[in-house]
Amino acid sequence: LMLNQIQDVNWASISSSDVVFMQRPFTPNHTKIADIVKGCGKPLWVDYDDDLFSVPLSNRTHRVYNSETTNNSIVKMLELADIVTVSTQHLAEVYRSILKTVCAQKKCEYVEKFVVIENAYDATLVSYADVLKKPIQKKLITWRGSDTHDKDLLYHTDGIVDSFKDHLDWTLNFVGSPFW
Repeated sequence: LMLNQIQDVNWASISSSDVVFMQRPFTPNHTKIADIVKGCGKPLWVDYDDDLFSVPLSNRTHRVYNSETTNNSIVKMLELADIVTVSTQHLAEVYRSILKTVCAQKKCEYVEKFVVIENAYDATLVSYADVLKKPIQKKLITWRGSDTHDKDLLYHTDGIVDSFKDHLDWTLNFVGSPFW
């Protein structure tokens, strides 16, 4: 298996590939790349880990994703892709519904192309034998997120505080952008 990250996208760079993977494509330029990929007869695999059609106003990327141009580009990517991977069943349902609606409007045949690949970690990076040798640790809860999730964290702050009042032996670890 050989992975190439292409900087200059053209028929020559695409034609030497077996498949093209695009993570979170959403711009008109991304659809141009997808058109080149399909024109070269290569399979196109796109991946979405968020519902880009429902980015809340509190998220600093809302202006980017909440535009007709962006939405049209994402829909075009869903149409052109041979496979679409998503991180949850809910995302599969969201994107599947959008593609089915587009196919019904265009009177084209809907093709199932959604595969859920759940978020995970590589367990081989954790040595369980070493973990078992360590003294018993306190319970640890980790929040991972950027400032694009500040509203989510704010919404759940009271619940988190209430939970910790009853479980003073727990530790909360924040990873990512500091919560304002």
